[in-house]
Amino acid sequence: MEYDRRLPTIPDRPLKFHSRSEYAIGVLLERYLQGFELKTGVTFQVNIGGNRHCDFLVFGSFLEFHPIVLQRELRGTDTFRQFAQLINQLPRSQSEQLKQALHDELLAQYTHARKSAIVQTYGNYPLIVCETPQQVYKKVIQVHSKRPPTIDKFVKEFEDLRFD
Repeated sequence: MEYDRRLPTIPDRPLKFHSRSEYAIGVLLERYLQGFELKTGVTFQVNIGGNRHCDFLVFGSFLEFHPIVLQRELRGTDTFRQFAQLINQLPRSQSEQLKQALHDELLAQYTHARKSAIVQTYGNYPLIVCETPQQVYKKVIQVHSKRPPTIDKFVKEFEDLRFD
């Protein structure tokens, strides 16, 4: 993914974020995890083989913040357009079921591809894939923070940083 100069940076540090969400998560990891510091190639944008990178390495676990957005996941093909046309013909409950099934499959494929790259490059390190700030809070902040904020405060800080 290419760096966008319009994305936020941390002053005096050569960190290049790929999204506003990644920026927010990085700032919050540093804020709430004692001893954690974003260092490109070490704890941030860690190469996992070839031209692939994992967002963060947090105390021995790789962390990816990757919300599954069907339109983005299926970009570059006519698949999403065809899918949208077909799904709009179904009753709402069936279309929601189908969207959820596709979402779950894409998340599983993404997780598998990332985990395979990590295993191939580093061995069997844990991988945490989160789609929401709430998941980051529950899977990372609560586990590693000595003084975690409330989940509501964490999510508000995430949103504030993301839209800052």
